[in-house]
Amino acid sequence: MAAFTLSDEVEDTKRIVRSAKEKRYEELMNLIHNIRNYKKIKAISSMLTSFEELMRAYTKALPVISKEENGQTRRFYVRCLVEMDDFITEVWKNMSKNNSKFLTSIRQKLRKYTKEFEEDMAKFRANPDHPDEEEEERAHEFDARCLMISKTFYQQLRSRERQSLVGPPESMREHVVAASKAMRNGNWAAC
Repeated sequence: MAAFTLSDEVEDTKRIVRSAKEKRYEELMNLIHNIRNYKKIKAISSMLTSFEELMRAYTKALPVISKEENGQTRRFYVRCLVEMDDFITEVWKNMSKNNSKFLTSIRQKLRKYTKEFEEDMAKFRANPDHPDEEEEERAHEFDARCLMISKTFYQQLRSRERQSLVGPPESMREHVVAASKAMRNGNWAAC
């Protein structure tokens, strides 16, 4: 007779529900991060395998990209392709015998793969310092939040409502940090 008992070892893990867009973009970002690390240490063979995984992940993400982004390739992905192209061009001049086979392979695959992204890559090369859309959105959200916190803090100081400032140190710290960041960014009106 089999007895089913609940084990104390089984922990209740919280499941995080993420959208398909978040899953695909997270997968792409992780692979891009790996490729950048391999570029730093010049591990061409590992970079080749990660690039092949990146191509497959992008193919899987195409339905999400076409739905969410209206078919436009995200800037972080184009940035990765441009960086890889520049890296391969640079390393090609000083190639060693060990890496030559992998470098030739990744160069051919990259050239073949980037033909469909030539227009996006040309736009990126024309203005490489332009920030990514997500980075820009996060910066605007942070600025708005910082502005709101620092204005509230400033109003409390002006009206001498000391009781509202007395509270847990975390909330006071948030106000001070937000005000100092606003001042550092030159946003004196927000302080």
